[in-house]
Amino acid sequence: MGKFWSAGAGGFFDEDIHGAKLIAAPQTAREIKAGKRPKMVPNPDCIIPTDAVAISVQTYNRLLDEQSAGLEIVDLGNGPLARTRELDPETRQTMRQRQRDRLLAASDWTQLGDTLVDEPQLKSAWAAYRQALRDLDMDAEDWPAAPVAAD
Repeated sequence: MGKFWSAGAGGFFDEDIHGAKLIAAPQTAREIKAGKRPKMVPNPDCIIPTDAVAISVQTYNRLLDEQSAGLEIVDLGNGPLARTRELDPETRQTMRQRQRDRLLAASDWTQLGDTLVDEPQLKSAWAAYRQALRDLDMDAEDWPAAPVAAD
């Protein structure tokens, strides 16, 4: 069964899930006996949008892989393609704040009283790293580097 992309709906459709776009029209016994091919007609039970265009299974799989990698699927008039997501500044800032919060939470253990007691310099480096995360410019591209233990 076929795969489809609808720019209007902004998504993928599959005939196995959403119903075949075309079905065979009923035939008379005479047409069947004569071996005539049935006429294909629109399926009234199909929920694939009318603007949907057929795409190959390879294109479908490639686009899904690219979408999983963080790209967005868009249609600029020639069918679907993947491109880097264009984020508005507010969304970008929110994403950076969430990443910063995850990094802070992941390093909370370094500041507990009973951790890194034998390595005060490393504990101090972690404290400086955490402060750099709190002071992070949300519009900048760079991130502070986490400390590493000396071997």
